[in-house]
Amino acid sequence: MGDGQIAREIAYFRRAWGKLAPRMLLLYDRTAYTGAGDLRVTFDRNIRYRTERLTLSDGLDGIPVAPPGAILMEIKTAYAIPLWLVHMLSREGIRQTSYSKYAAAYGAEMKAKTEGMKVG
Repeated sequence: MGDGQIAREIAYFRRAWGKLAPRMLLLYDRTAYTGAGDLRVTFDRNIRYRTERLTLSDGLDGIPVAPPGAILMEIKTAYAIPLWLVHMLSREGIRQTSYSKYAAAYGAEMKAKTEGMKVG
């Protein structure tokens, strides 16, 4: 499985929780940019999920999580965000927020199941 961070996290969860099985596949179209140092900016669009056919070989379709045209921007750095980027984000009124693609997909799935259970 390798010895990278993701492999170590999977191994940890397997030890802690026993046999795991996939329940949801998250898909999105990503454009990633890297800059000086460890700065990385990604833009995810067309965020979608499905709870069946959980491999990529089964296609790239899924249930949309966000409204059409919505784009999620992530700024990643181990250190401080460069001042020039802070100024640009501030000038454009872009503020930090917390967002989880998985939590959004899970919420959409639970809402769909709940609405499917309502009578009349």
